[in-house]
Amino acid sequence: LGGLNAYQLALRNPSLFSVVAAYDGSFPYHPIRDDDYILRHPLFDPIFGRPADRAHIKAHSPVWLARNLPSGQLRRMKFFLASGPE
Repeated sequence: LGGLNAYQLALRNPSLFSVVAAYDGSFPYHPIRDDDYILRHPLFDPIFGRPADRAHIKAHSPVWLARNLPSGQLRRMKFFLASGPE
């Protein structure tokens, strides 16, 4: 969840962060999907709840946070996201 937390932290504090990166981060789908592996896996229960709390997930979604950030702040940020086999 380090990548997810890095994106959340940067998008909530754009005046402190201009670059954010996630290497093989665990991000829930946006919009939320019932078949999302992350929301069904017990490892993530402490984060998202069981059953998953959709309001909490939305409020912490990097997509939702980015969509609600003023466009000027979003444009000055740089994002890196990598995933794949190790």
